[in-house]
Amino acid sequence: MQTTADAETTTGVAEGEEPESGVGARQRRTSRLLTSRARELTVENGLAGFTVQRLCDEVGVSRRTFFNYFSAKEDAVLGVARGADDDHVRAFMAARSGDLVTDLADLAVEAFAELALTAEDLETFRTILDREPALLAILLRSAQTQQERFVAMVAEREELGSDRVTAEVAVKLVGGLVSLSAEGFFAPGNLLPFSEILESRLAAASVLLTRLRSKDLVYTP
Repeated sequence: MQTTADAETTTGVAEGEEPESGVGARQRRTSRLLTSRARELTVENGLAGFTVQRLCDEVGVSRRTFFNYFSAKEDAVLGVARGADDDHVRAFMAARSGDLVTDLADLAVEAFAELALTAEDLETFRTILDREPALLAILLRSAQTQQERFVAMVAEREELGSDRVTAEVAVKLVGGLVSLSAEGFFAPGNLLPFSEILESRLAAASVLLTRLRSKDLVYTP
């Protein structure tokens, strides 16, 4: 059985790479290990077939540590960790003079890298959702909450006031391109990094949007 100490030298580190160091890196590895084992247990026993205590025992952390990362067992399975992107969000909010869409895309790239997903992880996740359909509703609620959070962040950063439309369009536009890019990233035979795929999708969207004539559009904030 792998413990947190073992995970700190193996989890999320590709062969031949040096493991990350520092408190933040250790926290990310512990979070990933909890999610990985929670998913394994869900596949083996179902969501009701194991407790938070068992998960903690098998990973080698305390319940208190678990709840520092996740609000519930379901969140651990879904990988919805507390404050997982706080550092990246602070950087995004600080870059007020930057290009909004580019900065949102950079934030998405950082968040995707934090997940450290593989094609195998994706297949396991699909298996879990098939077995535990109730998790899908939780996932959708979490995604909606996250989207609303980013809309509020964009409105604050860009000082949009009551103009919620611009913030919503920016977040949903980039979010849609992120989903499209993820499909490309996990496509069989893909060798490109997620960042390059997203960049190409952003470029395609830019070309399409510049073809629109502003006189044909009516914008009502």
